[in-house]
Amino acid sequence: MSTFHNQLWTLDCGLFNTSFYTGVCIQMMLYKMKLVESNQCTFCQSRTETLLHLFYECQHVQAFWNAVVQWIALKNINVKPILSRFLLSVREICAIEKQIAFNKDKMELCNEKWAPFQWD
Repeated sequence: MSTFHNQLWTLDCGLFNTSFYTGVCIQMMLYKMKLVESNQCTFCQSRTETLLHLFYECQHVQAFWNAVVQWIALKNINVKPILSRFLLSVREICAIEKQIAFNKDKMELCNEKWAPFQWD
């Protein structure tokens, strides 16, 4: 872990601790915390780096996912169990963050962060 990320880890940011723990700390959150000068995507520098943009919309990320899909098809891997576990983990992180946000009266920020994800 870099020195910068070690410094972030030691911050008492309440709502953000779960994100740091999982290694997902988007530029938008760092920007709101005044730890970086820009909220633009780390990869494309053309849009605000939200979770949705970082994992789906960014052109660089789309190229990565296309390569992953091609590799999976080449290896004939059944990804359904892997994706199911991943989605369960993301939902658990969301639930934990919502509880922390509720306890710290930060629900508006939490809801903004998780808005792109529609859970059943």
